[in-house]
Amino acid sequence: MRWGLKGAAFGASILLVVQLIVGLPDLRDGESELNLFIMRSTYFVFSAVILGYFGAYRERSRQRLAKLAEWPFDAIANDRLSWLGLLFRHASRVLDGSRLFVVWRDQEDDAGCVAYWAADCLKLVDVQNADFWRRHDLQRPRNEDDAAVSPRAEEELTDLIADLPEFAGVAGEPIRRISAASFSSVRYRGRVFVINSPGRPDEGSALTQIIATRLGSELERLALIQQTTEAARSEERVRLACDLHDSVLQDLTAARLKLKLAGEAAGNDWKRQLDDVSSLILEQQRRVRQFVENNRAVGSPATISLEHTLTGFAGLLSQQWNCQIEVSIRPLELAVPTWMVHEIKQLMSEAAANAVCHGHATQLRMSISQTDFGLQVEFIDDGLGMPSGTTYPRPSSLSARVGKLGGDLTVYRTTPGIRIQIDLPRITEAL
Repeated sequence: MRWGLKGAAFGASILLVVQLIVGLPDLRDGESELNLFIMRSTYFVFSAVILGYFGAYRERSRQRLAKLAEWPFDAIANDRLSWLGLLFRHASRVLDGSRLFVVWRDQEDDAGCVAYWAADCLKLVDVQNADFWRRHDLQRPRNEDDAAVSPRAEEELTDLIADLPEFAGVAGEPIRRISAASFSSVRYRGRVFVINSPGRPDEGSALTQIIATRLGSELERLALIQQTTEAARSEERVRLACDLHDSVLQDLTAARLKLKLAGEAAGNDWKRQLDDVSSLILEQQRRVRQFVENNRAVGSPATISLEHTLTGFAGLLSQQWNCQIEVSIRPLELAVPTWMVHEIKQLMSEAAANAVCHGHATQLRMSISQTDFGLQVEFIDDGLGMPSGTTYPRPSSLSARVGKLGGDLTVYRTTPGIRIQIDLPRITEAL
C-alpha cells in the first residue's frame, strides 16, 4: 500500500514465484492440488490490485492536497487581472486543468465581476447591471447540497451565459461534467463553476467547495488590503498637503511679494514682465492651495464643470508658453470629480510643454469628449511633427500619468504637428 500500484504488483509477482517454488513438489507427487494453487494465485493478484489501487489513490490525494496547500499567498499585485490570473491558474492546476467560471458581487452594491479561465487565459468582465444580479441568486440555502454535480448546475451556467454576451463563445464549448459551489464573505458572495471537473463526482464536488471557499477568502483579503492601502495613501496625501502649505506655498507668497516690490521700483517694460511672472506664481499658489484644501476635505469629492475651469487654465498656459491654446468640451455641461480635474490639468501642462519645447508649436487644440468608455482627451499641435517613416517616441511623463489612471495613449502623425489621443476609463474614486 505504501509502494502504490507498481509496488503492489511487484510484491504480488514475488509471492507468486515463491508459491510456485514451494508448491511445485506438491504438483508432482501424484496428488495434484492445482485448483488450490490457482485460487491462491488469484487471491494474490486480487489483493495486489486492491491494495495497489488504494495506495495509488492515497498518493494521488496526497499530491492534490499538497498542491492545494501551496496556494499563492503572495498573489497580491497592482494589476487585478494579473492577481486573479495567479489564483485561477493555481486552482485550475489543482483541478487537473479544468475550466473555471466564477461570478461574484458586492454584498452592499449591485456591482460585481464575471471571470472565465480556460487554456491558461483569463477573461474578466465587470457587471454593474442591477437587473442581472436580481435575476441570478449567487448564494444557496445551507441545507442544499451546494457542491453537487447535477444538471441544475449546468442550467445555472447556461442562464448566466445567456445574460452575458461577452461570454457567448463559452456556450459552444464541450461540457462533460459541471461541479458548482457557492462562497460568501463579509463583502462578497459568489459562485464557482468547474467545467469538466476531474475524478469521481463526489471528489470533484469536495474540491470545488474548497476552491470556492478559498477564492472567497482571497477576494476578501484583497478588499481589505485595498482599503488599508487607500487609508495609508489618504493619510500620506494629507501629510503632503500640510507640508506644501507650510513650505512651498509660503515661499511662493514671499517670492510674489518681492516681485511686487521690484515691479513698483522698475520701469514700465520691466514692470509688465514682472507682473507676468507674478501672475504665474499666483496661479501656482492657487493650484497648491486647491490641492491642500481638496486633501484636507472630508467626504466624497465634489464634481466640477470642466468648461469654466479648463478655459481659464488654458489662458494661463497660453501666457506661460506664448502659445495659442484652444479648448473644446463635449458636452458643455460635462463635470468630473475634483481630483480628475487636477489630473487633466497636469496632462494639459505636460502636453503644452512638449508641444512648445520639442515641436516648436505655436498653436495647441485640446478637446475633451464623453464616451461610453469614459473620457477621450485629444491634443493637436502645429509643430514640427515627425518625419515620414519614423515613429514618434511616446512622451514618457504623459504615458506614466495615463497608465496610473488606467487609460491608453496613442500618438498619430498629422500635417503639420502630431495628435495625441488619450482614453481614460470611467473612474469614480481617486487613485
